[in-house]
Amino acid sequence: MLHEIEEKLSYQPFKREWHFLREGKDLKVYSKLTTVESILPASFGIGFAFLIIYFVF
Repeated sequence: MLHEIEEKLSYQPFKREWHFLREGKDLKVYSKLTTVESILPASFGIGFAFLIIYFVF
């Protein structure tokens, strides 16, 4: 769906990202990005949880 919406834009960042990821065919490149996209938000969430606990108690 994003690619369909993106067709109307002058710049297509998702299509470009998919090109750099070799359309998911090279698992070495693709899995690196998916790992980072999974771990980074979890790290921030844990950090914020510790901050909230620290300042509440």
